[in-house]
Amino acid sequence: MCSRWIGLAGRFTPCPPRCALLLYLRKTPGQPDHDWLGVAMKFKLESHSRNTPDSELLDELRRVAAHLKKKTVTIDEFNDHAAFHSTTLSRRFGTWMAALEAAGLQKTRNLTITNEALFENLAAVWLKLGRQPKYQDLTKEHSLFSSGTYEKRFGTWRKGLEAFVDWAN
Repeated sequence: MCSRWIGLAGRFTPCPPRCALLLYLRKTPGQPDHDWLGVAMKFKLESHSRNTPDSELLDELRRVAAHLKKKTVTIDEFNDHAAFHSTTLSRRFGTWMAALEAAGLQKTRNLTITNEALFENLAAVWLKLGRQPKYQDLTKEHSLFSSGTYEKRFGTWRKGLEAFVDWAN
């Protein structure tokens, strides 16, 4: 039982377990229980995708790709345009990449990037900026790869820069 007291229909009673919602409730005599604050409220559960067949999830992924006129779909693009959430597909198929593959779409990331490709990209960014790139500089505007790619490959951003300098010199 909550230690707060609320007024319902002109009486003060101990607050029930779900008092957070009821603290804002102002019920008048004769008002239906579901009509709070003078606004009729219908409680309805949103649908969930737990039992959706794999084929329907893959069809939705293909539909989004066709809508965007692309051969691949990023997680953010899917979430913006689909009836399901990307997490549903990632959980069902193991990974987002596996879902793309099952749908016959191209992967959104290249997981076989060579060190040389990373270093050539870093050299281009360094020359474009006219200085040593900072972690936050590796955006789509300047770079083909994110700073996180260098971090994952070399352990830290700094170690990636050190490996690049060794390679370049």
